[in-house]
Amino acid sequence: MLTERDSGSQMWMKQFFDPRGQSLDLTSWCDLYGSYYFLNGPKWGRKINSRNQTSPFVESEAICILNQTQPLNYENLKFIFGWKLGQINHRDSEQKQQVSYKLDWSQHLIAHMQFDTPDFSAAISWLTDQMPHIQTLTPEATFDLYRELDKIGPIYILTLLFFLSHGQWPIYDKYAAIAVEAITLGQAPESNVRLTQLSSWRQYKVFVNKVCWLFGCQNISREQDRALWAYGHFFSN
Repeated sequence: MLTERDSGSQMWMKQFFDPRGQSLDLTSWCDLYGSYYFLNGPKWGRKINSRNQTSPFVESEAICILNQTQPLNYENLKFIFGWKLGQINHRDSEQKQQVSYKLDWSQHLIAHMQFDTPDFSAAISWLTDQMPHIQTLTPEATFDLYRELDKIGPIYILTLLFFLSHGQWPIYDKYAAIAVEAITLGQAPESNVRLTQLSSWRQYKVFVNKVCWLFGCQNISREQDRALWAYGHFFSN
């Protein structure tokens, strides 16, 4: 199925493909790629495997925090940023049926990443203290908090906004953005997708508008979130 929307300088398209480049309807696409998200799901070479797939138990914990009505607390923030930063041991969490953090994150909120070991303890403590005020902010003002926080850039603060808004503002990451670009440009898997680094609220709003248009809804579901993440791994960037 292909539809179009005039977006000024270019047309947006809706074209969903399976890994071999065959067209899919939205429901089939969501079911297929959503299955790649979890540890017990299919793999895709070096791009999607047990190294980056998610424990169903950890996903259930994320959904609980997403749906909770009380203000986010320190333990919630520890989970949210650990989840986003890859500081959760998913295989161990699934085996134990409890969240298992990597050692330095569990004890010190230090994240071991590819080129750095940033300390997020001060930022998470500040966010915990400021949470009553943060909950009164507009989404754009929440986004601007990254200017006041060491180590927490735009992508991480958008993860916080996702949880603060109970999913109303969709999560943003590299792979979701690649997926959205590919779908709106009608590109099939294995294509190269050009992506500009997100640094402004205006850029994020363009992403949100595309996501809502693609799925025909105000708030996308976790099933659709998960499918976008997986689909983005089928492209080069």
